[in-house]
Amino acid sequence: MRLLKTTLCSLLCYTTFIVGMAVPPVKAESAKQIYETPEQVKVKTFEIDSDGEFVVTGYKEITSNTKVIKEGSVIEAIVHSKEDIFDIDGNYLATKYIYEDSINDLETGEAKVKRIVEEETEGKNSNSTIRSKRDASSIVDIVESKVDILSEDFKESKGITYEQVEEIRDTAEKLKEKIDRKGFKSALANSVLAAGAFDNYYNEDLSDGTFTVQVLSEQAHKYVKGKGNVKDGNNARSLSKFQGYIDDYEEGIMNDMKASKYIPEVTAWVVAIASAIALVAGFPVGAAGWAQAVYAGAATTSTLAAITGAAYATNARLQASAEVAANLASAQKVMNYKNWTNTKFTLVSGY
Repeated sequence: MRLLKTTLCSLLCYTTFIVGMAVPPVKAESAKQIYETPEQVKVKTFEIDSDGEFVVTGYKEITSNTKVIKEGSVIEAIVHSKEDIFDIDGNYLATKYIYEDSINDLETGEAKVKRIVEEETEGKNSNSTIRSKRDASSIVDIVESKVDILSEDFKESKGITYEQVEEIRDTAEKLKEKIDRKGFKSALANSVLAAGAFDNYYNEDLSDGTFTVQVLSEQAHKYVKGKGNVKDGNNARSLSKFQGYIDDYEEGIMNDMKASKYIPEVTAWVVAIASAIALVAGFPVGAAGWAQAVYAGAATTSTLAAITGAAYATNARLQASAEVAANLASAQKVMNYKNWTNTKFTLVSGY
């Protein structure tokens, strides 16, 4: 049985707008800024099943070094990473050495990316993963010993603009004003079993089986809310799947993207996903598009830096955001009305 749990959703949602968007103004910085971060992270790997849901296929152990440089309107992110890939049973599959250099000019909206990958399928042993952040900084030398970083040229792409970033932050400010005027009452305050963050949530009354589920729709800042009872039709199965995705979504937001420490930055990303803005050329808008773009290597650390700020964006947080987006996109698929019986759906406004 699922453990009885509380949620930080109400605190997170409220605090986000009370403190406001503390990310520096988009056009404020002109001096050169450099942020370098060695990291290690373990993330899930996914594939999309016939229902359009992201299904876990295994995991990756990633050691990386991220260097973000911001000067004027230009953001550059250079990432050296080593990915040890395993199947769902923990069997080693391969190791990828990745060099990525991405540049986004917020003034012109032009971007260019160089991404070179070398893959090995032999030689993995239990001691090969680097274990400390101090040693993780040596990943630059390790990757460059495996990858010829001069072997490929940059490829032109479409990036993010000042106007898009300002739209995201203006929306956040408007939502703050709305909450300041009307106050805030958590949708989860009286629930028995509940979880979620940023208006994607569920609650279930275990005494009578009634539940409320809510998730981002395909419309910007609109959410589908459903109310029903687990005793009807397939509702128990659908609710259990929805709960699983939202549990993982909340955990990723709080623990992996570190929302309690970086509330404005994570809020900016959440608003960007909810805004139905084309963040990555060639990929759908919204959560599913973001997850697909990151896994394809199209959404880069410089993309994340443009949205959240250069100081926050790292390879580990980019990977975490993809996992969060995948779980949100899967919850959206489960919300299809065909999966529920005698459930009333409405469209409501939110983040």
